[in-house]
Amino acid sequence: MKATYDLETEYKFFQEHLPEFVKEYLGKYLVIIGQSVLGFYNSISEALAEAVKEHEPGSFFIELCTDNKDYYNVVLYNWSVA
Repeated sequence: MKATYDLETEYKFFQEHLPEFVKEYLGKYLVIIGQSVLGFYNSISEALAEAVKEHEPGSFFIELCTDNKDYYNVVLYNWSVA
């Protein structure tokens, strides 16, 4: 049976730090695990490839750093990559 993660901690961390992320990493994808940033990447594919090297799919949060508030209207709380 696969472990499931709600990623609530990661999402809250992302929202709290978004203004500072946007200042430095606008247009980059970031990977968050717990309350730590694994890294910033040029594409979602690159972010995912790096994250799964050491972490179980679904145990991390990937999001785009953008100042477009409309982009964040959809919230994805839990997903896993099969």
